[in-house]
Amino acid sequence: MQINNSLNSLSQYVKVNSNEENQNSKNQEQNALAQDPAQALNAQNNTQQDSSSNSEDKLTELTQKLAEIQAKIVELTAKMSKANEDQIKSIESQIATLNAQASTIQPQIQQLQSHQA
Repeated sequence: MQINNSLNSLSQYVKVNSNEENQNSKNQEQNALAQDPAQALNAQNNTQQDSSSNSEDKLTELTQKLAEIQAKIVELTAKMSKANEDQIKSIESQIATLNAQASTIQPQIQQLQSHQA
């Protein structure tokens, strides 16, 4: 579980850095194009399309992650029927962690969906 958390943290760090690099590149492009009003308008339209696409990608990613968490909870719940008392406590702890992760993802999904509506 700790390895998963470490991998998730690393994955989020890489995503944040990639997003920052993409945003910096877009900002530089917009600044260069701002000299010409027609090009600036095109840059603005492209940025809005990119933003919409990023929201859709993020929504898809979060929805997939939530589905994976829910599947893991079902899997762990099934294991409980064959587990001894110590294993049950461990499984319950894992399920609680997964539920906490799901509870942070669900509001993000709802927020992205409300922005798309």
